[in-house]
Amino acid sequence: MYNHEFQDERYILQIFLVEEHFYPETNATRIAIMDLLERYPVHLPHDEAREFVYRFGIESPDSNKIELLLHQDDAPSGDVRNEERIDASYRDLHLWFDVVA
Repeated sequence: MYNHEFQDERYILQIFLVEEHFYPETNATRIAIMDLLERYPVHLPHDEAREFVYRFGIESPDSNKIELLLHQDDAPSGDVRNEERIDASYRDLHLWFDVVA
């Protein structure tokens, strides 16, 4: 992560394990489960970068995505729809995967 906001920033990095389904008849996806794995507060001065090493294990063969959400100041909590949580993020990154037995 890199701060180029011209001021110190406080971020919240959230990492979710997601089960998402695609429906070809409507060409739409729907998040079935979005479980919070980790939540990291990060203070980053202007023009500085920080890298993280993150290791995770997959317990559910139905999981198919890792979603990383970066929020400025604070992240939504409580009863928020998963899609709204993603839309509320400052930046997001997702990684698709297949669980093979």
